[in-house]
Amino acid sequence: QERSTETKLVLRLNDKFTLNLERSSVLADKLLFVTTSDEVSHLEEVDTSAIQKTLYHDTHYQSSVRVQQRDNAVKVEGIINDKLRIKPVPEGERSTEGQILHKIYEVNDINEGAPIMEESRSSYRSAKGDLSTIQGTNGTSSRRLEERRNGDVFEVELHIISDRKHQTNFDRNEDLIGYMAVFMNAANLRYLDMRSPKVRFLLVGITRRKERPFAPNNQGTTDTGETL
Repeated sequence: QERSTETKLVLRLNDKFTLNLERSSVLADKLLFVTTSDEVSHLEEVDTSAIQKTLYHDTHYQSSVRVQQRDNAVKVEGIINDKLRIKPVPEGERSTEGQILHKIYEVNDINEGAPIMEESRSSYRSAKGDLSTIQGTNGTSSRRLEERRNGDVFEVELHIISDRKHQTNFDRNEDLIGYMAVFMNAANLRYLDMRSPKVRFLLVGITRRKERPFAPNNQGTTDTGETL
């Protein structure tokens, strides 16, 4: 069940979880999308406005989801909390009311990075400096540039590479962009309590590598020479 305004959405998943969602902003207005193979690379600039309208977050649960509404049915996919995920069941299965059925499932908890994250957060809090020299590229809006000049927000622009194995489940470029956006949106939620400066991640580009893997494996280790 869902109730919505233009930028906010109340989504009841089950008896335990009701998400109070707010619209998220994690994509550059114009995202650079590169499709590459051994022979050729194709570059295009993607208008992300339609995808942006489907991205939401809940600060209480630290949920990051993509909500798509089509033909009076709601499709939800993404992160509920640190343990639970949600995705639609295969197409064709509907509830008695005609709604798309969803699966909520648990993922393994990975804690190896936690100590490093805490150390980094402490370092950022104590750091001071002039951010006015940072330059904006890849469709960064004038509002974001003004925030940078004021030193309020430290914006980290990211270009992510998806190799052949990673992109197996994404037939369309839009689906891959949406997945990456949900992932980066979840990362942003981990930095909400930081101040002076605030930290925000912005996805400005994706490279979709169609042929050889980006990081070849050689006897259990990454072949750095081949990767470069």
